[in-house]
Amino acid sequence: MNYYLRAENYKTTIIEKGNEVLGQLAMIGWTGCKGIVELADTEYEIAHANFWGTRYEILKDGRNIGEMTTNWKGEILINLTDRDHQPVQFKMKYRGFFNFRFEVWVNQQFHLLTLHPESNWFKTHYRVEVHNSNYSPFPIKELMAIIAYGTKIFSRNNGQ
Repeated sequence: MNYYLRAENYKTTIIEKGNEVLGQLAMIGWTGCKGIVELADTEYEIAHANFWGTRYEILKDGRNIGEMTTNWKGEILINLTDRDHQPVQFKMKYRGFFNFRFEVWVNQQFHLLTLHPESNWFKTHYRVEVHNSNYSPFPIKELMAIIAYGTKIFSRNNGQ
């Protein structure tokens, strides 16, 4: 079953699985540097951790669980700790030119997700295709919450 990231407006994204709403990402403030993701039983807060806007802190219910960084290659690196308190790195790569997409890799070994944009002039929705959910050390539903913020960072940094 596919997941969807549907943009309600510039600051709000709905996270869905099929026809079921899992949660919502709300960008806070006029600059949109801080995001609050509300899932059924958890709340994630993602905000700038440095002045340059290349590193973001990820909090789950007020507890630090990792960070998100951007690099000069246009990649977004998501470093999290899994249930066993082991570090896990997810890499969001931008692929394609006319028919672009995002690919999410786990520890640079397994292609986990592909985000296909479905956009019009005002909103960009993403259809998320899950490839190897057996290899995900982090729950896919919770990873969607963090990736939704990553797509907003990418769009803001690249003027899309």
